[in-house]
Order: sequence, then C-alpha cells, then structure tokens
Amino acid sequence: MKIAYRMTALFLLWIPLFTTAQSNSGNDFSYALKLYEQKFYDLAAQQFIRYYNTYPGSNNVDEAKFYAGMSLYNLKDYTKARVEFQSLALEYPKSPRAAEAWFKVGDCYQALQKHAEAAKAFETVKTLYPTHALAPQSLLRASRERRLSGDVKSTIVLLQAVLDRYPDSKERPAAMLRLAEIYLERNDLASAERMIDALLLEDSSSGEYAGALLLKGRADLLKGLDQKALENFDRILRDFGQSPEAVKAAMLGARLALGQGDQKAGLKYLSSAERVNTDKTLAAEIAVLKGDLYFADKKYALAEESYAAVQQASDSLQAYLILKRFLAFHYQQNQTQALKMLDELHPLFSFLAGGVRNRLLELLLDSRQAGAGLRLIVSDSRDVPRELSYWQARFLRQEGRWQQLLNLLEDMQNLSRAGDKVDELYFYLAETHYQLKNYNDALKAINKLITRYPAGRYVEKALEIKQNIENFDLLNETKAIRGLARLNLQALMGEQQSGFISLGRIYFEDLKDYDTAARVFEIATQKTPAQKGLAYLWLGRVYDRLSEAPALGESEKRAYRGRAMENFRKAVENIETCDQPDVASWMMVKTRLESDTVSSAKIKSYIAGLLAKYPESPLKEEWLAYEAYTFSFDSAYGQVAGDDYRRLIQNYKKSGQYPSYLFNYARLIEEASPAEALELYKEIALEYPNSFWADKALLAVARSFARQADYTAAISLYEKYLDQYAYTDAAAEVEEEMARLYVLTGQNEKAIRLLATRLNINLLEDPVLAALAYGGASLEKLAYLAQAYDQNGQTRKAISFYGLYLRLAPAGGLAAQSSFALAGLYRKSGQENVALDLYARIRKDQEPYYTKAQMQRADIYFEQMNYSKAAELYGSLTGKENNEAQKAHAHLIVSLIKAGKTGEAEKQLKQFKNRYAGDKQNFARFTLEFGEYYRKKKNFTKALKYFKNVSSKYGDTPWADNAAYSSALVKITLNKHEEALSILSAFPQKFPDSDMLSSVYNSLGTIYFRGEAYDKAISAFKKDLEYPAGKIVKQKTMSNLIKTYSMTGFWDAAQSLARSYVQQFPRAEDRIDKDILIAQAFINLNQYQNAVDYLKRIKISADSEKEPEIQYYIGEALLKAGRYEEAIAEFVKIPLLSKKTKLQWEASALYYSGQAYEKLGRIDDAIRMYREIINRPGIDLILKREAEKRIGQIKGKG
Repeated sequence: MKIAYRMTALFLLWIPLFTTAQSNSGNDFSYALKLYEQKFYDLAAQQFIRYYNTYPGSNNVDEAKFYAGMSLYNLKDYTKARVEFQSLALEYPKSPRAAEAWFKVGDCYQALQKHAEAAKAFETVKTLYPTHALAPQSLLRASRERRLSGDVKSTIVLLQAVLDRYPDSKERPAAMLRLAEIYLERNDLASAERMIDALLLEDSSSGEYAGALLLKGRADLLKGLDQKALENFDRILRDFGQSPEAVKAAMLGARLALGQGDQKAGLKYLSSAERVNTDKTLAAEIAVLKGDLYFADKKYALAEESYAAVQQASDSLQAYLILKRFLAFHYQQNQTQALKMLDELHPLFSFLAGGVRNRLLELLLDSRQAGAGLRLIVSDSRDVPRELSYWQARFLRQEGRWQQLLNLLEDMQNLSRAGDKVDELYFYLAETHYQLKNYNDALKAINKLITRYPAGRYVEKALEIKQNIENFDLLNETKAIRGLARLNLQALMGEQQSGFISLGRIYFEDLKDYDTAARVFEIATQKTPAQKGLAYLWLGRVYDRLSEAPALGESEKRAYRGRAMENFRKAVENIETCDQPDVASWMMVKTRLESDTVSSAKIKSYIAGLLAKYPESPLKEEWLAYEAYTFSFDSAYGQVAGDDYRRLIQNYKKSGQYPSYLFNYARLIEEASPAEALELYKEIALEYPNSFWADKALLAVARSFARQADYTAAISLYEKYLDQYAYTDAAAEVEEEMARLYVLTGQNEKAIRLLATRLNINLLEDPVLAALAYGGASLEKLAYLAQAYDQNGQTRKAISFYGLYLRLAPAGGLAAQSSFALAGLYRKSGQENVALDLYARIRKDQEPYYTKAQMQRADIYFEQMNYSKAAELYGSLTGKENNEAQKAHAHLIVSLIKAGKTGEAEKQLKQFKNRYAGDKQNFARFTLEFGEYYRKKKNFTKALKYFKNVSSKYGDTPWADNAAYSSALVKITLNKHEEALSILSAFPQKFPDSDMLSSVYNSLGTIYFRGEAYDKAISAFKKDLEYPAGKIVKQKTMSNLIKTYSMTGFWDAAQSLARSYVQQFPRAEDRIDKDILIAQAFINLNQYQNAVDYLKRIKISADSEKEPEIQYYIGEALLKAGRYEEAIAEFVKIPLLSKKTKLQWEASALYYSGQAYEKLGRIDDAIRMYREIINRPGIDLILKREAEKRIGQIKGKG
C-alpha cells in the first residue's frame, strides 16, 4: 500500500514537470495513454479531458474522448463515463470509435440499472452502423435490457433481428437460446422446441448446446415427460459436466427426484451441482434443496444443517428457512433448539404466508407449546395483529389463562364477525366463564352458541358444560330453603312419611350436594319401608349423576356406575314400593346396556318388555329412540329401526328430538328409498333450520341434486349452506364441490374467485411447506381451477395450473382428464407436437380419455399429412366397441387414399359397407377423396368422373359442394376458365351454406384479377372474407385484396386491411411486407411523418434484404414532404451502410438524392449523385443511362 502511495506521489510531482517539458499534442496524448495503460485511471481521465479541451482540432480528439470515458468507466463513475462516450458518438459519428462509443453508452446505462436507456444505446449501434462487428452483439445486449425492463415483445423482435440480419454471426446461437427460453416461459412450447431443435443440430461443442439441452428438458417437464427430461439433464451432466448448465440440470434433476420420492437420486444430483457451482445465489438454492431432500428422507439433523448453511437471504426466504429449521428440530424432539428458532422467527413472522402461519400455530397447539405460540405472535408493543387474535385466544385457553382470555374475547369488537371461527370463539367465551365460575354468563354464552350456530362443531361440548353447570354448579338455594322449611313444618305436624325422600331430593336437585343426598336416600331405604323402592331409585340416580362429574377419573366413574346399576336393580326388586316403576326399570336396563356388551336380540327383548309392561309411560319415546338408533347400525335389525323411527315421526312431532328422528330415518332408508329420504331432508332443512341437523340435511339435499345432475339447484343449496353454515367442518368440502359444479355449469368466474385465493402456488411447489400448509388437502382444486381458466379463455393460466396439477398429482383422479385438456389447449394454439406428447401420456386403463386421445393423435397426424401414421392410429380404433369406431374407420379409409394406398383403401371400404351400409355421407366422402387423389396424380378425366359421381349419387350430402369446387379447380388447371367461372359463379346460389364459399370467392377473385377485372376481383375477395375459412385461405385472400386495393389506388382500404392482417397474423412470413405497405399507404395519403415514424419503428426488425427498402421509403416520404436535406441524409445511408440486395435500392437512393439536390438548387451536388450511379459498379446499365440522360438534361438547361 505504501509503495503504491509513493508511486502516486512521484507521478503527481512528475506531472507538472512533464507537462511543461512536453507541450506538443502527440506527447500529451501518449502520456495520457500511458497513464491509462498503467491503470492510473483517475489521472488518465483528467489528462484525456485536458487534452481534447487543449487541442480541439487534433485528429486524436475522438480517441481522447473514448479513453476519457474508459478511464471513468473503470473507476465505476458510470454517469460521467456515459457523457464522454455519448459526446464522442454524437460529435464524431464517422469516427472508427463511434460504434464502440454507443456500445459503451449502453454499458454505462446498464451499470446504472437504466435498462430502457441501455437498450436504446445498444440499438443505435445496429441502426447507425449495421455492418460493424459490434452490431449483432449490440442487438443481443439490447434484447437483454428490453427483457429486464419488461418489454418482452421488443426483446423477441431484437433477437429475431440477430437471426435475420446476422445469420453467420457468433451471436446467433445465443439469440436462438434466449428466444427459446422466452417462448418456453410463455408456454409456446412449439416455437421453443423448434428453436431448441435447430440449436441441437449445431456443433455439440458450442457454448449454447448445453443450454439447449437444458431448455429441452424443461419443455419435457412442462409436458409431464419426466423421464425424457431426466435423459436431457443426465446428458448435460455427462457431456458438459463443468458448465453452468450442469448446475441447473442437476438441480432440476434433484427437484424431479424429490417429487418422485427418490431422495437418494436427488442428493446424487446435488453433489454434482455442488462440485461445479461457483454462483453464490445458486449455492443457497442448492443448500435449501438439499435440506428439503434430507427432510423428505426424515434425516432432520442433516436437513437443518443444510438450511443453516444459507448465510445471505431475503427476509422472506430467511423466514421460511428458520421455519424449516424449527420443523427439523421439532421432529427430532429437540424442543430447546426448536424454541430458539421460534425466537429467531419472531421478527420475520409476518413474511410467512397465511396458510403456513396458521399451520405452524396449529402445530404449536398440538405440541402443547402455547407459551411459544404467544411469544411468536405478540409484537414488541404487546398488541396482537387482528388476524392473529383467534390464535391468541387458543393459546391462552391451552395455558388456562382464563382471565386474560376473557379480557381478549370481550375486547374483540364483535365475535359474530369472526368468520368461520365464530362458533369456536363463542364456545371459548362460555368455557372461560365456566372456568371462572361465572355460571350464569356461561349459560348465556352457551345459549347464544346453540341458538345462533346450532350446527357448530362445539355445540355438543357446550351442552356438556351446560349439563355440568346445571348438575353440579348452579344451586337453587331459595328453593332449597323453602323445601327445608316445609319439611320442618311437616315434622312439627307429625307428617314425616315422605320426609327422607323429600330431603334427599332437595340436596340432589337444588343444592347439588350429592354425598349428603346419598346418605339421606340410604337412610330412607332403611327408615321408610313404604318408599324403599323409590329410595333405591333416587340413590341410583345420585350415583349415576356422580359418575358424570367432570373431574372424575375413569376408574371412579366405573365404580359409581356400578353402584348406580346395583341400586336401580334393588329399586326394581322393590318395585311395589316405587311410584316410578317404568323409570326404575328403564334405568336398570339402560345402565346395564351402557356397562356391558349386549346382543341386539337381548336389547330388542329388553325394549319390548318395557313397552309391553308400561305402554303409556312418558319414557316410551326414549325407549323407541334408543332402539331405533342402536339398530340403525345393525343390518339384521334395520327393519326394526325403521319401524321405530316411523312411530317416533308419527307420534312425537312436538318433541325437541323430532328433527333427529327425521334425519336418522332418512339416512337409514336413503339407499333403498332415495326419493322419500330426500323429502325428509328437505323437511328438516325447511322446517327446522335452527336444529343441529339442519345443515346436514341441507347438505344431503344438495348432494342429491348434484347426483341427479340438477347442478343449478345443487349450487343454489351449496351457496345457501356456505352463507348459513360457513363455520362448520363440512364448509371446505362444500367449497371444493361447488368449484366442481361451477366449472361443470360454465360459471367460471365464480370458480376462480372461490379457488384462486385459497391456493398458493409457491407453497404447493415446496415439498416441506406444502406438507405443512396443505397436509392431506385435495389437489383436485388445481385441476378445477385450470378448467375454470380454460373455459374462461385464460389459456396461459389454464396451461399453468393443468401442468402444476399433473406435476404434483401425476396419478391423481383427474390426471387423464387434465392431460387431455392440456393437450387440447396446446393443439388449439398450434403446438401439435406438444399435444401429441401429452395425448400419448394417457394410459389404456384411463378410459374414456384413452380412446379420445388416440383419436386426437390420429387427427393431428392427418392434419400434418402424415397419413400413414394417421391410418395406423385410426386402424387401432376401428375394431373397438365405442362411439369413435365408425368415425375412425371412415378416417382410416380417407388416410389410406391420401397416402396413395388405394388398394388397401378399397379393402377397408368393402368392410365399411358391410358394417355401415346406410352411411351415405361417408360414401360420398370416399368418392370425393378418390377424385382428389386422381386430380393430384393429374389423371383429370378420372378425377372428374369421381367428382361427377358425388354430384349425381350423393348430391344431398355435405360433400357435394366440395366435388363442385374441385371440378372447377380441374377446369382452371385445364385452362377452361369459362367453364370454371360458370361453376364458381353458380356455386353460392347452389350451395348457400357451404363451408367452401370462402375458397370459391377467392378463386373467383383470382380469375377476375388475372383478367384485370379489378372491381369484380375486389368484390369477390371482400365477399370471401365474410365467410369462415382456415388460416392459410384467409391469409391468401387478405393478401390478394390488399394487393388489388394498392394497385387500384385505394390506399385507405389497403392500409386498413394490412393493419388487420398484421394483427391477426403477427408471425406471418410476409409480415414485414405488410408493414412496408402500411407505410407506403401513409406516403400515398400524404401523411409523411406518420410514414417516417412507422418505417423507423419496423426497421429494427427487418433483415438485410428488407432494410434498404425501408430506408428508401423513409427517404421517399421526406422527399415528398419537401424536407430535402433530411431526405438526402436518409437516402445516402443505403449505399453507405446497407448490404447489397437483389433489388438495386442504392441506385434509386442516389438518383432521388440527386432529385432532392436539384430541388435545393445545388446542381453540382445533384450531378455528383448521378455520376455516382454511373461510376458505381454493379448497377444496372439502364439505370446508368438514365443517370447520364439526367446529367445531359441539367447541362442542357444550363
């Protein structure tokens, strides 16, 4: 460091001496250059700036500016460097450094993260210096900057320009690779694979070959072709093992292995990636992926070690890494370290997605870690975010911090707005009051819960608390005092016969003092022989009640139940002294049934005995309900259960249990009598909406409608269910079923709204987080969402979600359906080969999609004119018993004819006639195809014969119009235009609904055009466009009409149609020609500036053949606008900068430059331009003579 300082000091002392001694510009420049070469960039920059300011007329000024810029660039002072480079480029456009300077302007803007400005600078290199060695590289760099700024369209144009303008440049493979990557990201797999396949034909040693293999593998993954993808990744690792692509290939292979559950293979891939990788960002990704593999293999210690190895990460990534480390420690049961992770997670907790956050908190609850959960969600200000109050309540409940929980619940503004957690929070409120011995408040909360949310998950628990309060906690002391006073009065008056029973009941019913009650009833069994049986009944009730005490252990409960059963038995033994014999008998039977395993026959015997002995008992309903419910689960006694339920339904309509009788009976008969069951469910849902069974009945009705395909009714009821019962456990299942029905009925927006917010794609693709957040949740939601996007016309999203579902659930219940739908989307977008791969994935056991897929594959091969392959597939479907057999057989015959296998087609035709003798339409089609076969073989006589047979034998079939049109084509080929015109002119009237009308009018227009009947040609072409037609026919017709409009001077119409053409066919091969015509129309419509702007915009995407033409029209527009100086400047770019083409644009440019000079009165310059035409080699002799003639005319005038 000291040596460097001394050297700098010496230079600083040396500068003034040297400057004084060496005053000429050459030495000054050399000195500055030496400073630059010695890397004293700050001194060099000062010296170069001083140089060009001191010697502004020097030949080295451009070099000085360039090196001043380079010095500042190396100092990373990109703003000042950019100024130096740009001033050089603007002030010295003819400098050898000018192109490089523009390139460095782009570099500076890139370093400053100004992507749009960088792109413009790089594009300027190609625009001003298209033949410079940096031009193709500048386009490549411009494309990168455009992409970073989000302008994908311009990126594609720039990359395509590299391929078109510089096909032999070293940048071409990189441009192809980037284009393929963009197409892949846009799900344009067909375009991506065309580009990739072209790259793979290149030398395998090229730098982009490995990149092409990587993209090929990624494309295979998108199609679900995992094995093919792995083959490409393995080849990269084998042949390009030290390349950056090898790292990415290994990571993709590892992810694929992880998804397939092969952790060993995944780790092997990652070891390859680790050996080669030098990128810190990828190193972090590798560590995370390695951790996920270990985690999936339950090697939690190794997983945690891998996650901990990631040193630098965004807050969001850091939050998830800490979470994964927590999970790793948790599953190792290392709670000390797990809790430390939670402390680290606390400041980053908000970065976790809602689903993950909730599952983590649920996990803490399940692990009895309420304290840790509270520390995690409570912020430094002690305020809990509103959405986490629910979790705070659960944690406080688990810790038994009842007063804090009560404060929280009472502070929550309105419990009824707590969404699907409302019933739970009301239960917590009731439970909290119960724990705090606020029994009346607890009962109020319970009553609200069971009244407002009768279908809730906590109703039964709430009723249990209510029962405990009423049985053990809520004393009626006033009533007890009155009862005791009455007993005292009876004692004074000598009326003591029932005193012990009455006293016992006061302790039992009012004071809840069951131990004293038991002692009193025990005494009663001895002291009141006239009520001995009744005393045993009450004593049994006491022990039965004590067995229900909430704090009791199981052994104590059994002991109390045993004592209860014993006393009920004694009550029955003393039945003559019990005034409630039916109650005593039932309690004895009931406790026995609850304590022992009793056969169904014995139960039936008990209940029958009770009913026979006490036919008018108030307990009759309870006996029937018990028997009905018990026998509902015993098929041998199903009839008994049904009879019991019918009696209950008929005789106990006022009962509080009536809805349960209806529901249980409906469930019992649902399979045998679905219509009757449905009516019962409807009755419950409509008449008893506040009962515990109403939601279950409503759900049963909705599902019944869905099974009957009455989707509108089913959806209506499901929507009603979610509106009224969103707090139930069944709500999530209902939502998924609703999504399915929404898709079935085309209500796609509703399906999307229902599902999109519930699915986090990033989480689903992370195996650790997906398992935490979604657990065993159904992935079919992904398929339903894909279908909704598909039917809604949102193709890219549909493709994305179909692909995700197939990757995550390759063997899922909707896999075949999703593969079929995804293939259809790719086929619709013109990506037939991608569709073929997806159709081929569908297995034979996945009917009906297998047969449909085979048919689609055959159709695609047919459309691709691979008739042999099409015939093979159609043939495989002809012998099957399915709806496609006849269609497949017909297509087989047509394919064979088109493939030239007419003999085999004739054999199949005979079989077809035997099977489908009445299929007149297909017989017409076969006849037509034979005619087409002979037409292409130029056997026109035979062809016309077949066409005539179609018209005469099958004139009423849809193929008659095809035969007529084909006959006309034969006539045109034979130059019998009058006969052809006669057929075509009569065609629209004869076949007004034909799908051939577009082709007919196109042919008519062509005939009129050739005959120079342009008005008729225009009319025919316009008529053509009114009818639906295939892409090729439509393109041809539009091109013909545009050409006719322009030839006849209808420039407005020509331009309008050309604009429509480029919008509909943006990738058409003649797209640039239509763009040029749009600009020509501007010129002819005197809109010169519009022409110039449009031409400059399209020039960037033009190849070397079209670029001079565009440049010429820019000059022409300016010339016609009277802007002669600007016109000359544009014209001269053609001979100076453009590549020579077949059309001699340079001669035209020089000639019109001369014309512009004449307009400016600069005759000598005009003559110089004309002489340039004469002297320049390669220009046509006629044009040279025209130039000589013009010189003569000018001089003659002089």
